Amino acid sequence: TNEADKLGYFQGQYGTTGVCEGIGNSDVIRNKGNNNYFQGVTIKNPLGDARGRDIAFDDEGDKTIFMNARLWAYQDTYVSHVPNRYYFEGGVIRGRTDYMCGKGDVYYKEVTLQTVPGGYISAPSPPKKYGYIYDNCTIKLESKGSYTLGRPWGQGTPVALFINTKMESAPTAEG
Repeated sequence: TNEADKLGYFQGQYGTTGVCEGIGNSDVIRNKGNNNYFQGVTIKNPLGDARGRDIAFDDEGDKTIFMNARLWAYQDTYVSHVPNRYYFEGGVIRGRTDYMCGKGDVYYKEVTLQTVPGGYISAPSPPKKYGYIYDNCTIKLESKGSYTLGRPWGQGTPVALFINTKMESAPTAEG
């Protein structure tokens, strides 16, 4: 038996993955409550990089607030749902592929977007009203490489706006 088998990994459609991979399966926290406030916490998915969708926080609640929190994963780190509203201020969100994704209106203020090269930062679905707003955020790459700001998820007209966001290296022209 190799090491991957011992850890519960197997060869999936997109490469090596874990038995609990996927939205609703690998979530560290799945919030279904309203008016929740998180400050100074770190929520990290242990599935590991390049092991599939490894959600740190799946947010089905409404009016969730994160202050100086750290969400750490690789793909789909933070998932939002419609028609709900969410607010982030300060802190770090880390990932590679669509690591902020879903529906609803999310306002990110002065958040560090720690990006593993090669993926998409944002994958919004059609919003209730505003979409994903990144205001005075900073995009940092973990190592040399490229990244794309975003791509749509689902039907309709998704929105991701990057306002006064500092990009320590330029994104690809697409997305």
